[in-house]
Amino acid sequence: MTPPRTLGERLQRLRAARFVGRDAELRRFQAMLDGRDPHALLFIHGPGGIGKTTLLGEFARLAEQAGRTVVALDGRLIPASPEAFVDAFHEALGHADKHAEPCAPEKLVLTIDTLERLGSLETWLLREHLPSLPADAIVVLAGRNPVGRDWLLEPGCAELAQGQALGTLQNDHARTL
Repeated sequence: MTPPRTLGERLQRLRAARFVGRDAELRRFQAMLDGRDPHALLFIHGPGGIGKTTLLGEFARLAEQAGRTVVALDGRLIPASPEAFVDAFHEALGHADKHAEPCAPEKLVLTIDTLERLGSLETWLLREHLPSLPADAIVVLAGRNPVGRDWLLEPGCAELAQGQALGTLQNDHARTL
């Protein structure tokens, strides 16, 4: 293995080495990346401190290894308005002109952490932003609560989406951690 070139690479390797458990979730996400799972939306929910943010980081690492572009957004850092969300999305993609029409790359993986902080945007995300993403995009939403009824009742969404309640780690994984 080549030595890390940056402190960021070094941190990334340490995080990956310390990640334990969540085997079923990782298999599901890897199947989505490989095209063996037709779902495009994954909803992760569970109480604070259960490991949602850490799992999203591992998903991002796997997606980058698969050659995908990852945009990781955190609802705690984005005001709950479509304009602020689009600005954050542009910034994460490295777009200089935040007023240009959003142009997401193919093979995109979008993760949104702390979705409950963007609650008023859920319908907008569902009906406006996510449908504008490329057809091969994968979106992972994580929050303390299951997604709202709009997601479940939106025609076609049930065929593209799957939910996953995140529980505590298995005892052997918890001991390792």
